[in-house]
Amino acid sequence: MFDSKKSSINDDYNDIVIQYVKGKIKGIITPINKYKVFNVNYGRNCHDSTDIFREKEKSLLANDFMVGPLGEEDNGNWILSAYYKGNDGDWIEVFQVITVEIRESIPTYPMKPILDEGKDFELRFAYPVKNLQSCQITAPRSTFDRFYDRDRNNLDSCGFTIPNVTKEDEGLWRIIGVGNIVYEANVYLKINKSS
Repeated sequence: MFDSKKSSINDDYNDIVIQYVKGKIKGIITPINKYKVFNVNYGRNCHDSTDIFREKEKSLLANDFMVGPLGEEDNGNWILSAYYKGNDGDWIEVFQVITVEIRESIPTYPMKPILDEGKDFELRFAYPVKNLQSCQITAPRSTFDRFYDRDRNNLDSCGFTIPNVTKEDEGLWRIIGVGNIVYEANVYLKINKSS
């Protein structure tokens, strides 16, 4: 089924070419009906980006690979798969699951919060996130297990309410939201001590 110089596997989605050099697999496996990994058209005035990819391609070793450019649909688990001929002449697949996590930093609302002690701290992403699946808030180390409520009016922008803030709540707060990709927002809360 496999030729030692050039082989192909056909499935319902892609035709994949696996090239061999002296019986060993070449480092890059590409779909036939799509662009090659390093042969991406960036538009008229983007020659610098193409040159960076070409230079990186030249520096790859036999077992190295490069994926990109990446978009939201590429976030998640991938399977890196290769075939080799066993001692009995049968082809054997080896694979490794890898996770591609695409993160986007987005602003918070409010951007520079300053509160008096005893006030409620309302924090969220500056804008709603499409297809948001989960949200998590992380408090500063001094208040690691701080109580909070989800803001039901701002579920699509990871809204939280931290009641009755104290000086210990001052510090870096982080929101992480997972949708098509991972969204991250950081803000430093300053607390005015009551007199």
